[in-house]
Amino acid sequence: SDTDDDRRRRPRTAVSVELKLLAPEHHLILLSRTVDLSTTGAFVRTSRALPIGAQVRVAFQRGKARNPLTLDAEVVRVG
Repeated sequence: SDTDDDRRRRPRTAVSVELKLLAPEHHLILLSRTVDLSTTGAFVRTSRALPIGAQVRVAFQRGKARNPLTLDAEVVRVG
């Protein structure tokens, strides 16, 4: 299993994608944007920080002719 330090050492690519973050246990829906992506995660800028361990559903558009892609994720770092 990868540690948090291992994940941060993975190559990251600067990419800006608009996302919708749904955090049901915190009663939040946040519009946000990625800062960068790697094979194990994404750094996302939000207007409100979620606690480490928060379960979120991430949704983003893949183009006009395709459904949004939705993924389940967990907040592993805040900063």
